[in-house]
Amino acid sequence: MQRRLMPGGELLILDDIMNQWSKHMNKFQNDLKNTLSALGIAGTFLVCSTAQAASWNSWTNGSGDGLWETAANWSKGTVANGYGDAPVIGQLATAGPVTAGSGTYAFDYFRLGMEATQHPVGTLNVTGASLTSGGTNTRVGIGYGSGTVGILNLSQGSFGFLSSNTSSAVIGGNSGSGTVNQTGGSFSFAGGSATAISVSMGSTNGTGLYNFTAGTLETREAFKIATGGSGSSIFHVEGYDASSSIQIGGTSDDYNGAWLQGAGTTLSLSLDGGTAQGTTRINVDTGANGTHTGEAIFEAGSILDLDFMSGTQSAGTWTVLTAAGGITDNGLVLGAGVDTDVWSFLVDGNDLKIIAVPEPSSIALVMIVGGALLMTRRRKV
Repeated sequence: MQRRLMPGGELLILDDIMNQWSKHMNKFQNDLKNTLSALGIAGTFLVCSTAQAASWNSWTNGSGDGLWETAANWSKGTVANGYGDAPVIGQLATAGPVTAGSGTYAFDYFRLGMEATQHPVGTLNVTGASLTSGGTNTRVGIGYGSGTVGILNLSQGSFGFLSSNTSSAVIGGNSGSGTVNQTGGSFSFAGGSATAISVSMGSTNGTGLYNFTAGTLETREAFKIATGGSGSSIFHVEGYDASSSIQIGGTSDDYNGAWLQGAGTTLSLSLDGGTAQGTTRINVDTGANGTHTGEAIFEAGSILDLDFMSGTQSAGTWTVLTAAGGITDNGLVLGAGVDTDVWSFLVDGNDLKIIAVPEPSSIALVMIVGGALLMTRRRKV
């Protein structure tokens, strides 16, 4: 033990002081850790994004060419890319939409539309580039914040974050409006948060719209269509594409998915009556990890909107969603505009099936045409 006299003659025991200091520091660090945990800073989208506010790299379209890969188009003077870089796209008076046509760009936080007074409307066209995770914890907001609008048009390339340990997307959140139009390419998120939600639409009074025509939509864990303020969020599938897939859970890294649809939200399907499949099927699958069970849950008042694609009307039965962990129907209803003389649905084991029968007018037309042909043949005889 080290001892020495202080100028006033007091005896100072250095080892004791150091031990006491160490104890106080440990207590401080533990208290700070507990406080942050209680506030949910490590797990909430909002606080994580705010923490990165100093690193926002804002879209300005300074060169006027509208391309992501042009450094002059970003407020930092460098292309938004890399760990700790946080792109925010919101069209100001002189800044139009962004096109990401080539290259690979990684980041941890991303906002498409943020703050109504600064970046109210953001549009991103992904036509070949790869946008991916820059770290282990990626948060994406598409139309996140009161008065904001975010629009992602994905036709080729990828908007993919399965490589991240935890990544999630909010489409229309915190009183904002978000839209994803996917006609190709890959859209993917890992999930892994406390609630195991990979993609959430319409959370915290927001409104989300997802239009799926073709491509790959893949989540490690749950896809949730939240009721939000108006409950008007919509997931729409347009017909069937043989090369496309919608895979919720059961991905290559083996997690359990879930389809969670709230009251007032809509699963909208335009069936291609000329195919046996009708629409690109929503597959909710299981794995060895995660908190879900591969379930699909339709809450009371959730809506199923049905129609035919133009020129493809026919009678038939189509399986549009399969949930390996089972389907819970707490009150799924047909939309107000759906003709119940034509359309119906049923839950058959793990499958949600759509049934269409010919309209009475179609039957009458067939009878009239058939009768006319028969009379013509008889006259000829």
